Amino acid sequence: MKVPAYLKKITILPPLFVFIGSLSVAFFHLYLDNKEFKNEIKEYKQNYYDKQKEKITKEVNSLVSRIKSKQQRADKKLKDRLQLRVDRAHNLINSFYLENRTKLNEKEMQKIIISILSKAKYSENNYYFIFQNKNNNELITKMMPSSLDKKHINKIKKYILNMKKNPDSFIKYNCFTTDEKEYKRVTYVKAFKPFNWVIGYGECYDEIEKELQKEFIEMVNTMKDRHPIIVKLLDIDAKGNYAKVLVNTNKPELVGKYISDNTQDTYINKHSKKVLKALKKDGYFYTTFLIKKNTSQEIVSRMSYHYLEKEWNWIIAYGVYIDDIEKEITAKIVQKEKHARDEIIMLFLVTFFLSTLIAIITYFVFKRIISEIVFYQNKEKEDREKIIILEQKEAFETLYQKSTDPILIIEDEKFVDCNEATTKILKASSKMEVLNCHPSELSPIKQKDGTNSYEKAQKLFDICRKDGYASFEWQHKDFDGEIFTVDIIITNIKLKNRDVIHVIWRDITEKIKLQEQNIQKQKMIEHQSRLAQMGEMIQNIAHQWKQPLAQINAVLVSMENDYKQNKLNYNQLSKKLDQIENLTLYMSDTIFSFSHYFDSKQEKNSFNVEKVIIQAITLLHPLIKKKDINININCTDKYTFFGDKKEFIQVILVILSNAMDIFKLKKITNPSIDIKIKSKKDKIVIEISDNAGGIKVENLDKIFEPFFTIKEHSDGSGMGLYMAKMIIENKMDGELNVQNKDDGALFTITI
Repeated sequence: MKVPAYLKKITILPPLFVFIGSLSVAFFHLYLDNKEFKNEIKEYKQNYYDKQKEKITKEVNSLVSRIKSKQQRADKKLKDRLQLRVDRAHNLINSFYLENRTKLNEKEMQKIIISILSKAKYSENNYYFIFQNKNNNELITKMMPSSLDKKHINKIKKYILNMKKNPDSFIKYNCFTTDEKEYKRVTYVKAFKPFNWVIGYGECYDEIEKELQKEFIEMVNTMKDRHPIIVKLLDIDAKGNYAKVLVNTNKPELVGKYISDNTQDTYINKHSKKVLKALKKDGYFYTTFLIKKNTSQEIVSRMSYHYLEKEWNWIIAYGVYIDDIEKEITAKIVQKEKHARDEIIMLFLVTFFLSTLIAIITYFVFKRIISEIVFYQNKEKEDREKIIILEQKEAFETLYQKSTDPILIIEDEKFVDCNEATTKILKASSKMEVLNCHPSELSPIKQKDGTNSYEKAQKLFDICRKDGYASFEWQHKDFDGEIFTVDIIITNIKLKNRDVIHVIWRDITEKIKLQEQNIQKQKMIEHQSRLAQMGEMIQNIAHQWKQPLAQINAVLVSMENDYKQNKLNYNQLSKKLDQIENLTLYMSDTIFSFSHYFDSKQEKNSFNVEKVIIQAITLLHPLIKKKDINININCTDKYTFFGDKKEFIQVILVILSNAMDIFKLKKITNPSIDIKIKSKKDKIVIEISDNAGGIKVENLDKIFEPFFTIKEHSDGSGMGLYMAKMIIENKMDGELNVQNKDDGALFTITI
């Protein structure tokens, strides 16, 4: 077996293509990896800074949470103490009142009670007081230490009068000492109804607050691994000192010192005031500033988060040095770069090895395939010669029976005899090819109804043996592989004392073919319509490719000129190649969109009607833009339909293309198409209307007929609307109608 010389030459091509293709893919992958690596580094930096920012925010928020927790616990403890003391006094007065209300008059009882309570003093500034509420809602002081000034007394009265008739609550207010120093005070008041009294007891909150602040500062100073800064905000608008340092574990020498206008460092002064003003306005502030680093005393940038705790008027800050962040980022980048280099080397070596191995394997496989092809070509030639000789020999034989209809004899479920008509219809070279065959061997695997040919034949044999005969329709397959249909009558008879089945075939293929021709005619019409649309789509592709092709040409001319003038360096070359790549990607996307539409594969899926209509408009976009046609879509909801999306697109394209042709024929100045998508009961209604003047009344009934066109001097085939109606009504079980409206035609699709 000799292999042709040209086949030997092309044997080397597949492995060569595999080798070159593998290396190309590898280099392209390396390019993408490098690009991705740069983006990864950029993203890593940003994420690292964000994490640091989040970290310092967490540190400050943690300290603020501790302050709030301490404040809440201290406030509750104080309130519980005040309420307990007032309740004790109230219980004492109530017990005394119940024991002596029959013995003493009201004034005597009040005098004794006031005397008792005036001696119940827990400290110099913590005391009981009593007010009496008159009918005119005026409070009269019944008992109050003389140390309190009139302003203090009036402030308590004001709070009580603003409450309900029976006050039982806490009062918070600010008071002043004799030297006009302001302090916070908390008081609890409770009503004693028999005398219409209000009994109260209060304590100064400042001492408790100072103790809490002292505990908190001590706690912060023990945090060895953290270095927050706490500053007491004074008066930012006052000249001189406007803040005091309470905690600075990095620089303990600054604790107790003031931040003021007299600070020698102008930068620190201006920056501090900027931060303080922002805190006063928003309550928190992020900032980056220059500062001396503790370890090296060098000037570095520091990123800090400042929070104003308004209850204590404290500024809590926490920060990190930018140079520390940069060092960690640099170390990480070096590590990533090393890892990336190792991956690139490994990828290249593996790709080279595999591509070489695949190329070698491909060479030997392809060589083997060519040998097999040559072998089977020679064998097929020999087989054909044998068949020709056999056909010539059997051409002289005659059958015992002549008939235009095929007649066969079945014994033991196999054909044992047949006439010439049988060999003709089966396209057999002789009856020997038919004999000893089971009927299913001359049939497709399955019949029209989907049953297995062998199983169905066995059942029919059983019926014939039982009833004596059977008639049915059957599909046979001739020796060319073509399937034909026959009406069959089988009869159970005796032949030479043997039970056999007599078979008569009546060919009804022509009848079936006539039916199929009608179907084919319909498919041909569909094909012609699709070809017409392909012409329009190819025109669209030409419109969409025209500009990018011109741009690519311009870039290539520019590159040639730059090269001739020695101006074409690597960066310029890379940019121009990127331009060409972007333009070719655009052209590739265009081809993908159109090729997807012309894919002949029929698939039924659920699709969004509005999105598919927009997809159809996109396919016609260049012509729509060129002809300056305004298309409006009004959709009331997200409507979905189960069917062939490409066929539905074809319907929309036909209607839109017809409207565009009429615009051109009638030279409409402001062409527009309105598309409304709505629901009617359980159906979707799509209304497509134009302003092209409508359709002549005599043509309304003919508009959907095949080969009818109203575009008299155009190249219209007259098949588009006919096909659109067939698709909607025969394949989608819907309706497609047309009518005239005010200034144009209205096509209505109901599915």
